[in-house]
Order: sequence, then structure tokens, then C-alpha cells
Amino acid sequence: MPSAEDIGRVETYLNGIRTLRARFLQVDQRGRVAEGTVYIQRPGRMRFEYDPPSPILIVADGTTVTYQDRQLGQITAVFLGQTPLSIILAERVRLSGEVTVLRGEKFGNRQEIWLTRTASPREGTLILSFATEPFALAQWRVIDAQAQEVRVTLSRVERDVPLEARLFRAPQAQPGQPGGGG
Repeated sequence: MPSAEDIGRVETYLNGIRTLRARFLQVDQRGRVAEGTVYIQRPGRMRFEYDPPSPILIVADGTTVTYQDRQLGQITAVFLGQTPLSIILAERVRLSGEVTVLRGEKFGNRQEIWLTRTASPREGTLILSFATEPFALAQWRVIDAQAQEVRVTLSRVERDVPLEARLFRAPQAQPGQPGGGG
């Protein structure tokens, strides 16, 4: 288990993020790779804007996470609180109570912390990886309820940058297209 000092360092870092913009490299467990830009505005807002040719857009608007596949014309949504990423998007990140720390590891200049939502551990696990000098979020992995893993590695991270509110507006189904869902 990570020490109280390590947990405190992670909480302080995450709570210090108001906005963040970074490039990301996403790799799923089948080895499929996608790149793009991620935007975070705490609390509750995140946008994954994938580079072409990917047709995917993911937006968390503070309440829901909306997944849009422009190629298929499909939009689905789930409540933000049903996703492991809600842990880092919370108004106040506290790695106790609603969040259970499963384990922590240090190796070289990296520190990992494994987290799950206490009330619903079957929804998945969030593994945060930090560079230690300087201390900064470098990567996260999400292992979902079906044991599928997605790894997101960050680069060119900019904190406390102005972000437009429109970035966090969930895409809406157009008339004549499939959509909705939840």
C-alpha cells in the first residue's frame, strides 16, 4: 500500500488541476493506437478529441460522459459517476471514503496508484502513473468491468490554460440519426 505521504502527494497534485490540455496516445488491449488532444476542466469536465481518421469524440459535461462515433452516427451516454475517471474529475479528490486505494508501487522515476470506487468496485479500476521529478501525471490506465484495459499516455501537458466552455458540450444526436442511449 502507498504511504499516507504518497497518497497526500497525489491528492494535492490532482486537486491543483483546474484545467489541463495535453496530447495523448491511447493504446487498447488489442494494441490499437489512437492519438489526440485531451482537455480537462475540474470539476467534472473532460474532452477526448481524437485525431483523424478516428471518428470518436468523448465528452464529459459534468454529469454525463457522451461517446460519439461519427462514422456510425451513434451517440451513447453514461453517468460520469459510473466511470473510473470520475475519481480524478471530482470537485475535491480524496483517496479515501468513496475511493479505495487498492495498491501503490514505485519504480525508478515513476509512481503508480491503483484506485476504484468503493461503492462499485466492479465498474473498474483506475491506475494513475506519475513521474516523480517533477511530480506530474504521466499516464492512466482504465480496466473496465469486462477486464478490458485502455492506456492513455500524456505528453505536452499544459496546466491552468484557458479552455472554452463549448469544448465540454456533449454531442447531440441529429434528426434521422441513431442516438441517445444510456
